[in-house]
Amino acid sequence: SVVLGAGGFSVVLPGRSKAEAEIFCNTAVKKNHMSDVRNEVRHLISCRGHPNILQYRGMFFLEAEEEAQFETLIAARHRRRKWEGPAKYALVFELFTLGDMWQLVNVMGVIPESTALSIMIGLFSALAYIHEKKIVHRDVKSENIMMRCNGDAVLADFGLAMVIPAHQEICQRAGSAGYAAPEQLASDCKYGLKVDVFGAGVCLYFALARSLPFNGVDKEAIIAATRNCRPDFESHLFREVSTDTIRLGQPTTNNQQPTTTYKLTNKQQ
Repeated sequence: SVVLGAGGFSVVLPGRSKAEAEIFCNTAVKKNHMSDVRNEVRHLISCRGHPNILQYRGMFFLEAEEEAQFETLIAARHRRRKWEGPAKYALVFELFTLGDMWQLVNVMGVIPESTALSIMIGLFSALAYIHEKKIVHRDVKSENIMMRCNGDAVLADFGLAMVIPAHQEICQRAGSAGYAAPEQLASDCKYGLKVDVFGAGVCLYFALARSLPFNGVDKEAIIAATRNCRPDFESHLFREVSTDTIRLGQPTTNNQQPTTTYKLTNKQQ
């Protein structure tokens, strides 16, 4: 089998439905990470049906022979990384032959403005939908935006997602350096739904420039650049990009960040 991808506690392989002759992707998961899986599945089920959110198709337990096959593939894929614990479960999702947005940009190079905006409309639609349900994704990044062959963007990986209680903020650091909002990275962090809008802005910048707006030699330097929050839009890469698009992708601090509904409404007009 071909390994399509791998994360810290999972590996992705293609599969086929015998009943419908449809190709899916199967994600084998470490047994000791089932709490993360339950969290993701719960949120995906609550958002089922939205065209720009990953569609959860089901879960199955691996038989002994299947588990052995998965273990062999996992060992080969993770030969340079430590993998502890057996893979006992597999989740079934739609198969994305184009991969994710990160792969698309690195294959195509800088994406045309019109294509980037089409991706962002799908992403903002997904974020507006989950935000109506008071769900914050907390890890919006190009690797978590899957691409369909028709160009639709699909928000995936809800492992860090949380429901925000009414009139409260989250006080827990989370997210990926380079994409996470400054308030997510603070030692005394307090944040809400708008951190997802920040991550979406970083994704748009990445699509147009093929680089992230906040860089550094290590994680701490990237975090420091993010807290400074001064992305460079003066590069020659943005000379042909409209002011409205730059404004759409401008990552700002939490107090200044518009809502997803505001950005989606203004972009579709």
